[in-house]
Amino acid sequence: MPKWLVGVLITVLSALFSTVGLLLQKYAHMAEARMMMESQGKKGYVKCLGIPCNVYFVFGFIILAFVPLPLDFIALSNAGQSLIIPVGTGMTIVWNQILSPLVLKETFSRQDMYATSIIVIGVLVSTLFGTHASPVYTADTLLSFFGRAPFLILLFFVIVSQVCALLCIHFPKKTSKNLQLLALGYAPAIFGSLQIMFFKVVGELNKNTFDGVPVQIEKDVNGTKEIETSLFFQNEFLSWRIYVFVVFVVILAVMQFTYMNRGLSEHDAIKYLPVYNTFLLMSSVVIGSIFFNEIETFHPIAFPLGCVCLILGIRQLAYQQLMRIVPVTADQDRDFIVDNESDFNFPKEPMSGDSNRAGNTSSADSMPPPPPLPPNFCAGENAKELMPHEEGFMPSLVASSLFMSHVDHTESAE
Repeated sequence: MPKWLVGVLITVLSALFSTVGLLLQKYAHMAEARMMMESQGKKGYVKCLGIPCNVYFVFGFIILAFVPLPLDFIALSNAGQSLIIPVGTGMTIVWNQILSPLVLKETFSRQDMYATSIIVIGVLVSTLFGTHASPVYTADTLLSFFGRAPFLILLFFVIVSQVCALLCIHFPKKTSKNLQLLALGYAPAIFGSLQIMFFKVVGELNKNTFDGVPVQIEKDVNGTKEIETSLFFQNEFLSWRIYVFVVFVVILAVMQFTYMNRGLSEHDAIKYLPVYNTFLLMSSVVIGSIFFNEIETFHPIAFPLGCVCLILGIRQLAYQQLMRIVPVTADQDRDFIVDNESDFNFPKEPMSGDSNRAGNTSSADSMPPPPPLPPNFCAGENAKELMPHEEGFMPSLVASSLFMSHVDHTESAE
């Protein structure tokens, strides 16, 4: 089996485990909200750092934290970065759309099916026409990539644009809200793309240590020159290089975590995550294609079209979820639900035909307000029942990085 296909299959498996871990954590929040609602806020799970520590959350966290990482490491060691990222992004969403109705009983509408189909097409096109090369890079070759002119030009653009994004983030009074959203989506995506690049470099060095580097040796046999290929093993763990790259991976991962969490705290997850995932997909493909010279091995038209299909599918799916989630306020003395509190106004004067017309001085102004609803409630999809809703908890959302919205918003609510 070709190495690139091994990498793709492992990526699909990694996406499955990531989705299962995220869904278990989402189910833990639903169980917590259900318990709080039934006990009127008197009972709940023991919380650690603002998150419910029940068996579903703990098991989901273990799966999410410890299973996908080694699988992604192996996948990046066998296939190109520009191939793995579209497949991983798309399949995480596809698995989420398949499993959410089964695990969380979420609705899978026809519009969701259309958007998911677009994503599946994007994954297939990206896989078929992406880079299928699995070259072996020596440590000296990987170091030489940092000095290539195309990468230096890209690095200059990345640094300038990243500085502009960070200025927009740290000086919000001078920027608009939409520009803030774009900056908070772009900055962690760039950190994440560079982190993936260094992660692949570490994987290549690790592969050289255990699998060896093919070396061609020319020999003279009875006056005839023959070329033999042998494996040259070099323990990269005895060199300083692999540890420097590991440090870069950790630093960039922390920066990505920090700014992604900030974006989730300042913007609705349903709006923020599609922007972040779009930037992460685009920047990872571009950086991987240029640094590892993968741009020469994928189809120049079909592969970008596959990535565009992924982006369109993500945006369409996010739009469907945004249309599905509408905050409401219920008047508990009446049998209907209105969109917001301002849409329901008690009459200021007695209306004709009202019982107050016969000299009754009581009016709507003197009526006591209805009992307040429990915090963070929204309408169910059929608008007939209320269901607990945590800010940052969106059904069938882009699965990657969704857990961060739970942690951040739960902490801020306390």
